[in-house]
Amino acid sequence: MKKIIIIVVGLTICCAAYAEQWHISGPRAMGMGGAFTAVADGPAAQQWNPAGLVQEENINETGVSLSVSAFASATNDLLEVADAINSVYNEVKDTQRKMGTANYVNLADGKALSKSFEALDKLINGKQAVLASVDVPFGIKIKNFAFSVNNYATAGITPVVDTYNIGFQGAGNTLQFNTAAPASNQMAVGVIKDVVSTGNIMVGLNNAFGTSMTADQFANALVYQTEQEMLARGINPAQIDEYVQKYSKEIADALAKGKPFLEDIPAATGSYKDNQTAVLADVGAFSEISLGYGHKFFDGVKVGGNIKAIRGEMARAGYYLFNDDKDVQDVISDAFDETKVSWKPALDLGLLLDINELVPVVHIPFSPKLALSARNINSPKFDRPQSSKFVNNDAYSLDGQYRAGVALKPFNFWTVAADVDLVKNNTILDNYDSQMFALGTEINVVNASAFNLPLRFGVMKNMAETSDYTLTAGLGLNLVHLHIDLAGAYSTGTVTVDDEKIPSQFGASLALSLLF
Repeated sequence: MKKIIIIVVGLTICCAAYAEQWHISGPRAMGMGGAFTAVADGPAAQQWNPAGLVQEENINETGVSLSVSAFASATNDLLEVADAINSVYNEVKDTQRKMGTANYVNLADGKALSKSFEALDKLINGKQAVLASVDVPFGIKIKNFAFSVNNYATAGITPVVDTYNIGFQGAGNTLQFNTAAPASNQMAVGVIKDVVSTGNIMVGLNNAFGTSMTADQFANALVYQTEQEMLARGINPAQIDEYVQKYSKEIADALAKGKPFLEDIPAATGSYKDNQTAVLADVGAFSEISLGYGHKFFDGVKVGGNIKAIRGEMARAGYYLFNDDKDVQDVISDAFDETKVSWKPALDLGLLLDINELVPVVHIPFSPKLALSARNINSPKFDRPQSSKFVNNDAYSLDGQYRAGVALKPFNFWTVAADVDLVKNNTILDNYDSQMFALGTEINVVNASAFNLPLRFGVMKNMAETSDYTLTAGLGLNLVHLHIDLAGAYSTGTVTVDDEKIPSQFGASLALSLLF
């Protein structure tokens, strides 16, 4: 499991990339849950809404800003599945070594195989994906103009399941089951038998093993062989009964969960020794050079835009879960042996409406502002390295993204905002879309002219997928012209990695700015 996590992080930090889902960049935005399109000012406005580059009352008119942000998201159970497969990796290897020998399959082998079948079923029948991103933008703003160099890194992970090479049969590859005698612990036998008797589980197992056993013979073979091996080692019967009862229940649970996969195993299969089930990492690497400008069109209406040159570099890597002995550095190096690099132009546009300025005859409470921001409206495309491991080798498109926002100020020191993606955004993962809703607030608990202490809270949710809520918080320290901001994010849901539960989404951001 640690190999897979290191591969994700290594691929992400080795290059610069632009996340194709709407990227939550900067601690002020992250602290407010990503509800920032109608709030953004200073250098950060160039990324969020270039119309926000227009500032009145000499607020954040000129300045420089450097920030570092990181965000990771695991959908459903991919990390748990990869963790499960890796946890039984050595056991499956031990079982593979028995192929073509006179060594019989025991409960330990049965557990390893059952757990791997369960994991493969989850990979096939669930929507599994991991996204990780890092960005380090540097921006300069002078009056209504802005210039920035934005370096982003994003890596996406998806599984590819080999449903053919799952057999333990053929010349020199057959597994042996000891069906010579009934087991002593028939209670343990019954636990396994009850499960494999349902549906076509036993048919799938026979297809995988090249056998014609009944459910009773299969269950007895596992328990009987284990009992004989433990008796030969001098283990007392009470301990044997405890062991076989425990393992039988674990095997039954795993086989029940893997039932859809097992029932689809064909009569003719390849060897498990050649199984190519893999975790594949797709990396989009981009550096943006942007020139932005904001303009007050008329009272209450501000517009802005960015002209960008984007250097795109695409890389890919694969890690075989059952049959890969490469170390992490080799996998990462392989990914960058063959990359595709190209430069493309791109265009962003933004709109910011101050309702009370736009319609001065009607005063609406809380000074509402409405915003619309469009990124990469020309959808630049970048070639990917061609790989037989990947189903999709088409050019990778940074599709246009459209986001709307609203901001209210109940008091001078308090801002409430909400954002929503107007369309589903494709991501680097073929089976995962992003359409975020965000709600956030910023409260200046100290609001003096030379000293500010803003606190930020927010929540966001991906409406395009079944996902948990992600909670965010942040704070700032503004001393005259120096601004220091930090924020963090974590989801209410968790995934299990190495027997420890971690948030399924988490992020952090830090920024240092000088604003005048």
